[in-house]
Amino acid sequence: QIARLDARGFVTAADILRLDPLTAEFSGTWLAEAIIGAHAALGSEPAYVRPGIDIVSVPRADVELDIDMENTFNGVYMWGIHVTDRSNTGLVPTGYQSFHSWEPMTEQVERDVFNRFWKWLRNVQTTCDEAGASLCAYVWHEPAENAQLLRVTKSDPLLHHEVEALIESEQWVDLRQVFLTQLATGGSTGLKAIAPLAGFSWDVADPGGAMSMVYHGLAVSDDADVALHHRAWLTGYNRGDVLATLRIREWMETTTFPSLHLEQAQSS
Repeated sequence: QIARLDARGFVTAADILRLDPLTAEFSGTWLAEAIIGAHAALGSEPAYVRPGIDIVSVPRADVELDIDMENTFNGVYMWGIHVTDRSNTGLVPTGYQSFHSWEPMTEQVERDVFNRFWKWLRNVQTTCDEAGASLCAYVWHEPAENAQLLRVTKSDPLLHHEVEALIESEQWVDLRQVFLTQLATGGSTGLKAIAPLAGFSWDVADPGGAMSMVYHGLAVSDDADVALHHRAWLTGYNRGDVLATLRIREWMETTTFPSLHLEQAQSS
């Protein structure tokens, strides 16, 4: 940001005064984003509608899947899903389930976990398609899940193609991006920051990706009591993540958020 300003002759804060107020309408640039973020952060509400957005909308479907994976530096050991049957189709059992392994992580263990998850997901897709029911799968910040999906299947062209088809389709929804393009908080857009604004809290202590990596080492230990305790924590943590994305989109869809007008930012 400093380099971009410097290249345009803005070296000191006082140089900003040369800007015409309407220049703050630089839609899509970091300057406009900084203005929006500052006013959202200083406001009294947890979130504001971005300028230019009339109605906050969220993609919804007859059958909804909230998906989250847990991994170590050596691979993905858990894919968790929460199923919501919004239209009471009866096509898919509802609630939370996970495909996981508590074996020490190897390439084969990771592949076995993925294959079970992917077989289940493809069956859900087929079932919904044949019944004419719409389906959406939600993740928070899709680069994380997408990268793992593509990496795990890179040696299998058929599976790789199936994964690409899903993540490029309208059925695969990055809820963080849906949030970012319509609402502003002025703070972090991580799941652990946004979900509490929607009134959600995790059932486990100290929820976080870094902690989950530490706990995985204990979950696969030879000490049965230690392993069981940390396996329960990891499962509860994953369940919390998928329930958090469900809560966020329900919050987005049912809440009347105050507007944040760029004109207000300019006049200030």
